Amino acid sequence: MATKKKTQKKIKEESVKSSIIFNIPISKTINLSALGVIVLLGILDCIYFINDAFSKNGAFGFPLDDPWIHLTFARNLVEYGSFSYYKNILATAGSTSPLYTFLLSTLYIFSKNEFIISYFLGILFLGLSVFYFYKLVKNEEQENWFPLAATLMLVLQPKLLLISVSGMETSLFIFMVMLAFFFYRNKNVWGLGAALGLLIWSRPDGVVVWIAIVIDYFLQAYFSKNKEKKLFNNKEIAASFGIGAFFVVLYFLFNLILSGSIFPNTYGAKIEFYNKMDRSAFLTDSVLNFFGTNEFVLLWVPFMAALLYSAYLLIRKQYSKYNLYILFIVGLILIYYIKLPFAHRFGRYLLPIIPFYIYVSVSGMRAIYEEIQKNTHADFKKLLNGLFFIFAASQIAFSFNYIKPALLEYIEYCKYHNDRHVAAGVWLNKNTKESDVIATHDIGAIAYYSHRKVFDMAGLINPEVIPHLKEDGFNNYLYSQFKKNNVTYLAVLKNWFEVGNQKPEYVPVNQPEILEVYKYIQGKTHILDKKASNLLEGVVYYIQSGADEQAMQLVNQSLAIDANSSRGYFLKGLICEHMKNDSLAMGYYKKSLEIYPEDPDANFTLGRQYYKQNNIPEAIKYVEISAKFNSNYERAQDFLKYLRSKK
Repeated sequence: MATKKKTQKKIKEESVKSSIIFNIPISKTINLSALGVIVLLGILDCIYFINDAFSKNGAFGFPLDDPWIHLTFARNLVEYGSFSYYKNILATAGSTSPLYTFLLSTLYIFSKNEFIISYFLGILFLGLSVFYFYKLVKNEEQENWFPLAATLMLVLQPKLLLISVSGMETSLFIFMVMLAFFFYRNKNVWGLGAALGLLIWSRPDGVVVWIAIVIDYFLQAYFSKNKEKKLFNNKEIAASFGIGAFFVVLYFLFNLILSGSIFPNTYGAKIEFYNKMDRSAFLTDSVLNFFGTNEFVLLWVPFMAALLYSAYLLIRKQYSKYNLYILFIVGLILIYYIKLPFAHRFGRYLLPIIPFYIYVSVSGMRAIYEEIQKNTHADFKKLLNGLFFIFAASQIAFSFNYIKPALLEYIEYCKYHNDRHVAAGVWLNKNTKESDVIATHDIGAIAYYSHRKVFDMAGLINPEVIPHLKEDGFNNYLYSQFKKNNVTYLAVLKNWFEVGNQKPEYVPVNQPEILEVYKYIQGKTHILDKKASNLLEGVVYYIQSGADEQAMQLVNQSLAIDANSSRGYFLKGLICEHMKNDSLAMGYYKKSLEIYPEDPDANFTLGRQYYKQNNIPEAIKYVEISAKFNSNYERAQDFLKYLRSKK
């Protein structure tokens, strides 16, 4: 009897010593109230982003151009009953997230304000994601304090706050991922099936969730010690995937009917455009640096510990609760590494990883402390609890500290798009005819505010462009498409498509990146070859650095590729002038003007050359042209006054 009591006492002591407990006794009301406060905090943070950007920029905005793509489809769906990009005559599968577009169109019935409906959806799905994240973590950990702490870390995550008020579908996608995992863990056959299906309607990369669940299911079936706790039997999991597959078939049919492909145009266009990007740079910058620095600096070590621990259990044929989330994290990174090594602005393609990265990391840190406690003779539970509290508090502080930089970035990019794309769209609406067609590579705000038909030079809504994006002579293909589609205007960023030999009709802001609107004149409007244009940027750099020989090498390479470049000859003239060969410089300036007679810069520099020869009448002639075609060219205006005084 004494031996039995002694054994029970020993077991009790070991149980107490080996457990890091975070289940502080609190009532259900207090627990729900705390969760409500956390969700409200996320909502208020989002409103803070919106309000501060409005007060600084004087207008609402989005930090990306893509939100207006969703909005254009949503508006046309309501006003014309067609999933189209111009009235009801350009039906196309140009939305990466049809589900998000349908939700926008529903709200558009009640409010025509594009910002209100977009912000509302983003904040709504952030709140739902936070709520279900708490429920998911609570289900995994069966505690009170720990799920609340992890949820607070999530709701203060700066990048998630930013993307929730960006007008994009990202917060919807995160919510759908969360919902799928929650239903999977809670053995909800219909809920899991619907979530899996709608995931694909949210974004096609939702297929990673399907793969993660399948692998986790088999790992759990074969390696879990508690067989009776297996979430689904084979029939139930098959039923869930069958329901999901039904939604996916509808998704494929939707795209096939609209564009002749089972995937949206955006999928093919982005893969074609970004597939050749540096994959090692993607892993370094978009993955390792992104998830291992700044507000994440405390998380990568415990995440790696959880990753290694799960691998260790796998080798020993044991199941780990982290498998599901690690599979999703690694899978999403892997699919982008293989197909599209580009995380985009704010790392938004990989942002759905963040909730599960936080959970695995924080739970992994606790697992480290538990192993320490189990493998020591002394009871360090209070100390380790304290250390974990410090770790959690520090992570919350890091996240909070980076909210301000994220807000400043949000303000900056909202202003960037308002100053360029929105301004260009508004100008086109006021200064062009309804029958005009605009060719552009950024189709969002320009199409939405111009109310004009657009031809997409990047192929998102014109899939016929996609196979030609990387071809040599792409510009010649564009000219043929411009003629076929009756294009009358171009709206392009200069660093994407440089239009030479022609004065722009409208330039919203004359600062990088420069967006220009041109009247398209068939046979005259010239888009520089991309390689030639890039070489000219190098020429400018070398000229500014005083490296004239290197500049001359590059300009000759550029002109060999595209000889119909007035800017190329103008820059070659500048180099010759720097090299004290004025007669050769004049020849290149004149050659530049043969191609583009109205060029203010070439006219000014040629006038300056005539002045150096003391030929005042000729100098006045060319400087007058420069001042005429660029009324804001103060240097030309001042020089012209000086020359006239010398007559």
